[in-house]
Amino acid sequence: MRQSGSKPLTITRRAFAAHPALRRIEALVHPDNAGSARVLEKAGYARDGRRADGRLVFAKLAARPRAN
Repeated sequence: MRQSGSKPLTITRRAFAAHPALRRIEALVHPDNAGSARVLEKAGYARDGRRADGRLVFAKLAARPRAN
């Protein structure tokens, strides 16, 4: 099933808006799934490493400053 490339961005914005304490969202991608990796990068996620099982880790940080 193909999904819209804007869906991860919409989900990310809603999650950060609904949960003010949320600082980071991670997504896991199979290394052979270049399309999903591109969609995440376009939505502002950055590649953050690789898990022991080989999946790629992408992360998106909240844009708001951290409260003291």
